[in-house]
Amino acid sequence: MGGFPDMVGIRFLRTGKKEFLKVDEKLLAKARYYCQLMRIRTIPDSIENYPQRFSGLCKWALGECSYYEKCKPSMN
Repeated sequence: MGGFPDMVGIRFLRTGKKEFLKVDEKLLAKARYYCQLMRIRTIPDSIENYPQRFSGLCKWALGECSYYEKCKPSMN
């Protein structure tokens, strides 16, 4: 208990491909780096940093994004 797993699995959403990686210090350092990078890139809270990009993902066949109604008037 309290240790790291031997392996981790990743499933790529676009292709469905599964990949398994051995857990070691190098992998953990890389994961920490990318987590910090994501945090740095998402810290700014100015709306200008997040331009609206309307796409097919905004409205699915069986539902819609939580913000669909709010964005819909500016879709033109």
